[in-house]
Amino acid sequence: YDIEFRIVQPGGSVRSLHFVAEVESDETGKPLKLVGTAQDITERKQAEEERKRLVTQLEELTRSLANEKGILDAIMRCTGVMLAYFDPQFNFVKINQAYAQGSGHPVEELIGKNHFDLFPDRENQAVFEQVRDTGKPVTFHDKPLVFADQPERGVTYWDWTLMPVKDSSGKVQGLVLSLLETTARVQAEEQMRIYERLATAGKVAGSISHELR
Repeated sequence: YDIEFRIVQPGGSVRSLHFVAEVESDETGKPLKLVGTAQDITERKQAEEERKRLVTQLEELTRSLANEKGILDAIMRCTGVMLAYFDPQFNFVKINQAYAQGSGHPVEELIGKNHFDLFPDRENQAVFEQVRDTGKPVTFHDKPLVFADQPERGVTYWDWTLMPVKDSSGKVQGLVLSLLETTARVQAEEQMRIYERLATAGKVAGSISHELR
């Protein structure tokens, strides 16, 4: 079982929870009980909603206020969400400081460079091409990524949305990428699953030992 749901607290505030559970069975396969853990993901859900709102706002402003550079700069500066704007050839046009820090490269090192020259990834490049060619956005959750130039980071995980930016005729003139790193949460959930499996294995071993005695 792996579900997300919301609960309303007595004061009226709403919290989002992620519930993961497994059925414990006896040696014959008969279900005995449901063992699981619930994690409060309210802040993550709020961050995701804020990211989507900002990307939509950025797309609208890029299309309707292309000449208002100061407004666009202000939006990208005033958010902790990682944002990058690319031209149709996937060259960096604009990024915010959060994106630069998350990528491990300074802003001046990225602007004007091709994303896939710096971060080669055939699968991700195919996604960029799909959004550019179809004009349809895509969203991923906990998508794994290994930085080829920073192998010491190991496997990282990201929620990301890639949206097309269109001109008045509907032609795609750029792409907006928003990123939210979820590595810490994914690793914590994996550790919890390992703990639960070990606990279950320990109970099974204890039961077998008891039967043998």
